[in-house]
Amino acid sequence: MYHPIEKGHHHHLVCRECGSTIDLDDSALASLRESILRDYQFSAELRHLGILGLCAGCKQKTQGKVENG
Repeated sequence: MYHPIEKGHHHHLVCRECGSTIDLDDSALASLRESILRDYQFSAELRHLGILGLCAGCKQKTQGKVENG
């Protein structure tokens, strides 16, 4: 996905099943940034991050398959 640099720090949750994306606020990564600094003495520049997983709809479909499977 393309985003202009002026948009600044920008993060997404990306569904690996349907491809939908959800914008994730930079503040949601504050504890991750702090953990990396504390545990690894590494100052992470989290400017653009994509996190793969399942959206609520696809997760529900997957759980339904398991329960009915």
